[in-house]
Amino acid sequence: MKRLSWVFIIIIIVVVGWYFLWLKSLEKVESLIAQNIERFQLSNESKDVDVHYTLKPKGFPFKAGYVVENVGFIFNEKGTQHRAKVSTNGYNFVYVSFFDFYEILTQKNLKLNAVMQDFEAIVNVSSPDENVEARFNIARFIGEFSLSGDQKFQGTISDLDVYVNLSNLKENRILTVNQLKFNNKQSLKAGLLDILSQMDVLGATFYDLEGENSFEVDQFNFNFNITRLPAMGIDIFKELRLARTEKASGERIDSLKKALLEYFNKMQKSGTDIKLNDYKVKIDEFTAEMNFDFKLNELLKPVGRANIKFKNIAALNNLGGRDEAPVDLTLFSKKGQDLVSVLLESDGQKISLNGFPVLRFVPSISFLLDNLKINSAHNDQRKHLPIVDKTDALSSKGLSSGLDDTQTLQGEPISETTGEGLGVNDIIYDKSLPEVSVEVSVTSDVSS
Repeated sequence: MKRLSWVFIIIIIVVVGWYFLWLKSLEKVESLIAQNIERFQLSNESKDVDVHYTLKPKGFPFKAGYVVENVGFIFNEKGTQHRAKVSTNGYNFVYVSFFDFYEILTQKNLKLNAVMQDFEAIVNVSSPDENVEARFNIARFIGEFSLSGDQKFQGTISDLDVYVNLSNLKENRILTVNQLKFNNKQSLKAGLLDILSQMDVLGATFYDLEGENSFEVDQFNFNFNITRLPAMGIDIFKELRLARTEKASGERIDSLKKALLEYFNKMQKSGTDIKLNDYKVKIDEFTAEMNFDFKLNELLKPVGRANIKFKNIAALNNLGGRDEAPVDLTLFSKKGQDLVSVLLESDGQKISLNGFPVLRFVPSISFLLDNLKINSAHNDQRKHLPIVDKTDALSSKGLSSGLDDTQTLQGEPISETTGEGLGVNDIIYDKSLPEVSVEVSVTSDVSS
């Protein structure tokens, strides 16, 4: 009898202790939800964001989480009458599993799981001129995201439908996706970011707004990767956008451009590498794939290569039930079924197409920033300044001296030059490539 009493007491202690652990995990999940919503609100400086939701605890004993109901967002753009409202309904469960109770309590690994079923989100965007409503229906979503250390967000969406309702058109479905898988990771080490973004779409159908025609995408996937990207103290790109809308002074814009140039210099010194791998799309009989790999050299000019391949381009001519495409796509290959390969390369001095140099000037980041116009006040201040590439005094301007049978494309004379007597439209074109946009892809057919 005493043995049974001790067993009963131990069971009570274990249950009470486990329940306490479950409550603490539940409290942490609620805190994480509130923190991320607050972070989202603060990140929208140009908008007032109102968020409302209700939480219902669920999952004991092996899951600690909340069913999140009646989620709504209201965005009011400051200084305008533009307004957006997002409302949702359906099952939305955010939780942490019992395997991660200890980690989430010690903040070693803040990993949450999410499940959606029969979920619907309605987005209404209104302005004095237009009112647009979009509706998103998701049959099922399973995902997980990590909020500590290496951030991660991955999941699978099944049966996604998107509808649009315009003021002059009734509601129509514009997109159906059978399955969409995504995987996003971001890690920070010694001030450098590694970013990975992957997406795989299996079966998607696009519809026109009248609902009369459609076309199917059998497969679409890509793998985008950035390594050794310096962390940015402030979002300079967002600051430039704000400067454009707020009519900032030329001095303010020039200061932001200088900060942006310094950031690109950090990218070059850090060896930032930008890659796109395994970009593939299949539409009917048409297939295409692309990959590229680029860095910045010491003169802040892009160096790298991009490779594009496609086959059976003629299959796109009658896409979506059209009688014919706006442009006869068979111009890109003689029969329309050929496998076409295009290789674009930059060594910082010239740009080559399938091994043939076609441009003798590669613009640098500083050149592009010098001539980036943000608003009318900035344009008026800088309209009389010459366009000068300050990076390398155009050491490549003599590139054409070693090429036979070349000519400069003719255009209207311009007063602004890229420096050292080279005009913006001084582009080297090789006569051995007649009608390069059409014929080069034919002569570079590769066998399967």
